[in-house]
Amino acid sequence: ILGSINGIILRTRERQHLLQEACRIVVEEGQFAGAIISLLDPGSLMVQPQAWAGIDPELLQEIPVSADPQRADGRGMIGVAMRTKRSLAAHDLLHQPNLALWSAALLKHGYRSLFVVPLVVGEQAIGMLLSLFKNLCRGNKEVREGKWIREGNRGIELMGKTVGIIGYGNMGSAFSERLKGFCVTVLVHCLSVISVSE
Repeated sequence: ILGSINGIILRTRERQHLLQEACRIVVEEGQFAGAIISLLDPGSLMVQPQAWAGIDPELLQEIPVSADPQRADGRGMIGVAMRTKRSLAAHDLLHQPNLALWSAALLKHGYRSLFVVPLVVGEQAIGMLLSLFKNLCRGNKEVREGKWIREGNRGIELMGKTVGIIGYGNMGSAFSERLKGFCVTVLVHCLSVISVSE
């Protein structure tokens, strides 16, 4: 998944195409049932879908989402994830009280679990890297098949590894900044002269 999305990032200049292709890759290569990329409207605090794959557009109309904690639709997983910038997972929608507003619609469309990853510049690459290292796609597939193979899906620790970044613009520098907490060595390749501070 990571390599394919990175390839799209390098080849595309159009934001909507990038978002749509990222969703397609997550569904086709990652074997997830669906993927949505939404953006937060800072004025209304509504979370607006921008691109999706494997999702019935009707479902997007049935599930209003806000990041406003004062609203009922802002207290679910997506609203909490947007406010806290933390990933959240619901392995069984039937037993998630904070998803009561959405679980009926999600279950009607065949979804039994939900994984929310809030992304800001640089964090998408971190999320994808961790997904790859922690076997999230394989684990997701196995859980859908009723298997829970904890030890087989522990994955690899990032600490102590070397991470290479091609390009050190907005995305590359933000990615590098977020890698600091993982105790990794960062190597950067950039065609222009840059100054990298420790």
